[in-house]
Amino acid sequence: MTDARRWLVAAVLAAFCSAPLAEAAVTTVTVTDQNGQAVAGASVSLGTLTGTTDASGRATFSDVPAGSYDLSVAGDGLKTNTRKVSVGATDTAVAVTVVPFYAWMTQMPGFGGLGVGPSYEGTFADVDIRKSRLRDFVGNTVFPVDPVPDFRRFDYSLRLNEALVDVPIGLPSWSIAPRLRLDSAVHVALGGNSVELEQDGPGSAHDTTLKGSGFSWGAGAEIGVSFPAQGKADWLEDFYLRVGYRYRDGSADVERSPGGSETAGFNPVPPATARLGEDGDLDWYSHTGFAHVGYSFWSDRVTPYVGLQYQYRKMNLETSNRVEVGGGLPVTRKVSQEFRYSDWMGVVGVDARPFGSLSKCLDSLFLRSEVQFGSNAVGVQVKLIYHFDLWDE
Repeated sequence: MTDARRWLVAAVLAAFCSAPLAEAAVTTVTVTDQNGQAVAGASVSLGTLTGTTDASGRATFSDVPAGSYDLSVAGDGLKTNTRKVSVGATDTAVAVTVVPFYAWMTQMPGFGGLGVGPSYEGTFADVDIRKSRLRDFVGNTVFPVDPVPDFRRFDYSLRLNEALVDVPIGLPSWSIAPRLRLDSAVHVALGGNSVELEQDGPGSAHDTTLKGSGFSWGAGAEIGVSFPAQGKADWLEDFYLRVGYRYRDGSADVERSPGGSETAGFNPVPPATARLGEDGDLDWYSHTGFAHVGYSFWSDRVTPYVGLQYQYRKMNLETSNRVEVGGGLPVTRKVSQEFRYSDWMGVVGVDARPFGSLSKCLDSLFLRSEVQFGSNAVGVQVKLIYHFDLWDE
């Protein structure tokens, strides 16, 4: 090799060795709660990299190439915070705020989220007739039945089962004091029902039941009052209050079984024994106001609660009887009745987040079981709700 070539190779090597090498960035994620306190032990995922926050709430990732990554922060008792972050060619610092995700938030996804899942509501109540009107039609002639025959003066009981798809929607939260936080949500529910309205008369021949099925829907709102810890955790942060309102509306096509019989008189036709086959529509609505007090255990995974609620329900029954009177006289009997009941009821229930230990994706699956009991009615409620984030916090 000539001297000139040696000098050329040396110059190229010197230029290459003196060029600065590209360095991967260091990314630091700092996690705090809504009060600005560091959150230790939170799981942090940055793309395919994972880490855990230290006592200062920091998780550090080295050798992170520049680019865009999915950042997720999760922890026991915390609402998972997921977002897109950009990591530059130099060191990057990212701040993330997380909020508590209590088990009692079954009906309350965080702001920017919604839930969806099946719900069962059962009502078993004694109801009273408030109004009753009977009319007989012979051809185009109407004969009011006045007074109402005794066979309509029965004791009535209601068995109503509603299977719904419940959709709670998270509304904004407010920290109105250092130790006072309000979470709110609304919800809508759609589904079907089965209903039995049983009448208990003076004799076995008068014991009949109106049975049927139909459509139900409803809406409601809730506000949860919680007491976040200020710096140091204490028992008060596991205590909460919940108040709300629930509206339900439904209707069902019903048919009486068995048809039964009665002695009816259709002036000027003398009294005769009539065989009945009755069907029609049962419509109802209800208003319910409630207040619950609960306390969370096992890292906010199980929350028993007790409470009080007031329920008012009104039902309207419109039926038509296909009556065959002796002698072949065609008679149609139409019945309009109004039933009502209202009751103060005690409430015992539990909200749970029991499946998070199985997998991360099940941590947002909530279960609620509730029993309501009063002097005239008993109610049951079971819900299984999964929460989704509509947008990043």
